Amino acid sequence: MQVLRIQVIRLIVAFAATASLLATLPASAVSRCGTFEIVPIPGMTSHLAAFDDGTVWAIGGSASAPTVPVLRHFDGSAWSEQPLPAEADGFAFSASGSTPDGDAWFAATRAYSVYEIRVLFMRVRGGNVDRVDTFLYPSSINTPGAPVDISASSADDVWALTASGDVIHFDGASWQAMDVPPIYTPDQRLYPKAIYAAAPDDVWTVGYGGSGRATYIGYTQHWNGSSWTKVSTPFDGQDQTFFLDIDGSGSNDIWVAGHSNYSQDILLHWDSSEWIQAQGPASGAAMAKVMTMGPGNAWAVPYSLSAGDAFYYWNGAAWSEGARFNLPDAVTISWHDVAKAGTCDAWAVGAYYDGTAYQPLAARLMPGDVQAQAEVLVGAIDVTRARASGKSYYGEAVVTILDGDLTPVSGAIVSGDFSGPSSESLVATTGADGRAVFSSAVVRRPSGNWCFTVAGVSASGAIYNEALNMESSDCEAGGGGNRR
Repeated sequence: MQVLRIQVIRLIVAFAATASLLATLPASAVSRCGTFEIVPIPGMTSHLAAFDDGTVWAIGGSASAPTVPVLRHFDGSAWSEQPLPAEADGFAFSASGSTPDGDAWFAATRAYSVYEIRVLFMRVRGGNVDRVDTFLYPSSINTPGAPVDISASSADDVWALTASGDVIHFDGASWQAMDVPPIYTPDQRLYPKAIYAAAPDDVWTVGYGGSGRATYIGYTQHWNGSSWTKVSTPFDGQDQTFFLDIDGSGSNDIWVAGHSNYSQDILLHWDSSEWIQAQGPASGAAMAKVMTMGPGNAWAVPYSLSAGDAFYYWNGAAWSEGARFNLPDAVTISWHDVAKAGTCDAWAVGAYYDGTAYQPLAARLMPGDVQAQAEVLVGAIDVTRARASGKSYYGEAVVTILDGDLTPVSGAIVSGDFSGPSSESLVATTGADGRAVFSSAVVRRPSGNWCFTVAGVSASGAIYNEALNMESSDCEAGGGGNRR
């Protein structure tokens, strides 16, 4: 594969275009509309709001003086920047959002006293900053008041979530603080992360916390127009579950993204009556951002990326790798903010580390031909048991990874899970023969059969297409298996 420099490299979209795959997808599957591409951006950008006319407003460092914050504007073809209003001097921006009517909102804070901060809300309308509101707001070390996210159902229904879990609402005339009941008692430790407003009487917040200093349990909370209520999820009571983002296309199509202990994706969908856990890409990726354009059209962004990692796409039937990043200079990639502008227009801004310094990075989803990419699959899984000593044994699984031509793939990273006499999650890398070897824990007098299930595969320059697997799990002789 030819290596292109970052200025021209495209984000290669992982899309299975074969007729055989399409035939296996449920009727609800939706074809992807376009592809992500790396696009130029003049400087580091931290927060943005995108619109269906192709324009974007953002906050970032000036291209000529990176430490000086500016208001950045994309007019559909090029970026420009303008100074922030004088009222914003000394403020640190912390959140952004947009309204369906075309307004961009940004929130910022500035220190004031031990128990208060000064909060600023800035609106961009009609091509200019037309409104700036500032006021004092309670804040302390244990209950910080800085806004962390903004969402709106209309120009007169704008909601901001604070780091303490409270909500500040704009009704078209003024901002009003709203107390939100505790999620956990006693001794609540709360880390609110995101808010989504589907309507004035249909607002969600997500985050994590617990009744203790080191307890982190994901939560969702809902406003029905008169009261806030904690809504149950499949992760209630499970520690080390982090809900980091929420977004929807309406009241009946909402996604929550997060992770379990930084190592496994969490993707929850609201269908108007309950939160349902969707099977994620099984890649070990910890999700941090989600954009929901419509039913069968959503994107999830990992918590952090190594060079070569991917965005993930929901087509109405399953999550799969959606856009793979090939940045030859990148050691790590991090995304600061994402924003959707329409059903097939979205932005992500962040930075990549080239081994010396952080460089600005932006990607945009736009309509166009979806490029096919090389695929890998599981060709075989063989599970046996081996004697460790005496009456002690361990399970051994050999997983073979093939490409689309059924040629062994070397250097692929395979993750999977043993079950049976012992249970563990393991990672191994394929050799020149395309095989990755896994060994379970040693068990004395094991009862039952060891089984092994592949959780994910990552291969440079290719995507893992689980639908093409010849085998996804297997058990040692007598234990059955799940063969395709």
